Amino acid sequence: MFKFHRFSSSYNYSHFNRLNIILVAITLGTYGLNRFFLKPHIDLVFLHNYFNDVLAGVLLISSYNIAAHLCNIPKYILVQPERIFFFTLFVGLFWEYVTPLYRNDSASDLGDVLAYICGGLLYWLIIMIIKVVLNRDNQN
Repeated sequence: MFKFHRFSSSYNYSHFNRLNIILVAITLGTYGLNRFFLKPHIDLVFLHNYFNDVLAGVLLISSYNIAAHLCNIPKYILVQPERIFFFTLFVGLFWEYVTPLYRNDSASDLGDVLAYICGGLLYWLIIMIIKVVLNRDNQN
């Protein structure tokens, strides 16, 4: 299975890449479920304003890691929570505070930035849970 050592050659990239592809598919499916089925029937502020932004954080890190893998630059793969935090913070700030400068249909919302960060950290949590489960299964 895959290991999470910084810049380690023991990293099994194919398993990790498959996991990221699965996370992209799940995230996109969940986005569709939210947009077409949940939002029209459930009136929750979080669901309407921030849930898709949390999903965007997961999608962002998964997609980025797939790209880093395909470009063969493993040292840039994001698995450490502090790197994920700063990456999603930077991207979120750009989307929320620079994009409105050149797109009239875009507005700034600090809550969206926090949702992107939460999504990135949710990605990290999912990866860590899978790592623990796989390591436990490998020891048995």
